[in-house]
Amino acid sequence: MPLGVLALVALAPGCSPAPALEVAPGADRTPPPVAEAEHPPDVPVEEPPPPDLGDYDTLFDVSVLQDIRLTLAPESIEALDADGLTWVPAQFEHDGNVIEVGIHLKGTTTYQHFSGKPAFRVKFNELVPGQKYASLKRLALNNMLTDPAQGREVVAWLAWGAGGMPVPRATLTRVYVNDDYYGLYAAIEGMDGEYLERRYEDPRGALWAANNHADLTPEGILAFDLNSGDDPERATLTVAAEALDGWSIDLLTPASTVIDMKQYLDFKAWAMATGWNDGYPYHYNDFFVYADPADGGRLEFTPWGLDEAWSDLWTFEYGNGILGWRCAQDPACGDALRLHTDAVLVVYESLGVESIAETLFRLSEQATVDDPRKAFSSDEVLSARERLLGTIAAWPDKVRGATGL
Repeated sequence: MPLGVLALVALAPGCSPAPALEVAPGADRTPPPVAEAEHPPDVPVEEPPPPDLGDYDTLFDVSVLQDIRLTLAPESIEALDADGLTWVPAQFEHDGNVIEVGIHLKGTTTYQHFSGKPAFRVKFNELVPGQKYASLKRLALNNMLTDPAQGREVVAWLAWGAGGMPVPRATLTRVYVNDDYYGLYAAIEGMDGEYLERRYEDPRGALWAANNHADLTPEGILAFDLNSGDDPERATLTVAAEALDGWSIDLLTPASTVIDMKQYLDFKAWAMATGWNDGYPYHYNDFFVYADPADGGRLEFTPWGLDEAWSDLWTFEYGNGILGWRCAQDPACGDALRLHTDAVLVVYESLGVESIAETLFRLSEQATVDDPRKAFSSDEVLSARERLLGTIAAWPDKVRGATGL
């Protein structure tokens, strides 16, 4: 307590004066130094986040062809060619807005260095904390190297979204790197907390990304990564795995306690309606699950990577994942899936998915011709687009024939 405060306490009414200190003969009578009052450490003032430039709907407006420009220093390009997963600084320009971002390369079978057509992951808050662009923290720029139609993935995302499914927004964009045209890309919204805020009443739940071997089994839940939310012990997934673990022919009753089965059956029906068998339950990856707090933590499904939609290799199957093969054993689940599939096909036809694709292809036709890094000739792109349009138009009848609808 400071000396001035001690004096006030000593003179306060009802307080006895402090006894005099006795000093031994010969002792140093110099009073001890008074310690300086301790001051609380400076509390750093939190800087407000920078303004959110860009507009979400403008970025994903498919009625116009977007342009995105990336500017990188030569040393950043060298660093990415050496290790594509290294975040490097870059400038991101879209719709007249220029901001500093971090980028790295992405892809597995589509991974390329700068000598080819690299795919990019853009992180808007990597260099500037709190920064967003068009309300996004992340954006994927896919190089479409496995898609001769150059746009199949975006058409599929548009169909799923127009059908009311919770999916990221997507569009086609020309990408320039240091003013060099790198070609036509698919721009896909990042799957994170911002995505949840735009899709769900309560975005605080756990969002899980499925890697190889991911399934709702005691072993399969270890292959999920947490993308958003707080559940380091995988409690939400554990509850689901335990509910599905005990075998009985009845799937719908136990599954409905931990999974929004209506949403899952719609998810499975849309996978069939767009010929997508690259993800769950056919394969144990390329999907997300969200534990929705507004629905008691029940899980909802979202696809990822629709670049193999309307696959020539598609055949009707229930799938290998636990939900797929158990639904195949449950007559009630099988009947429910057929009803959901029939309803989704009606929506698919009412949306005019073929017309959506035609518009997108017409808009981007010159961009594909000018693309200096595409993996296909212009004639191959044109032929692939014509074939895909025919496939999209004929697909509902193909599904009905395969499922007996």
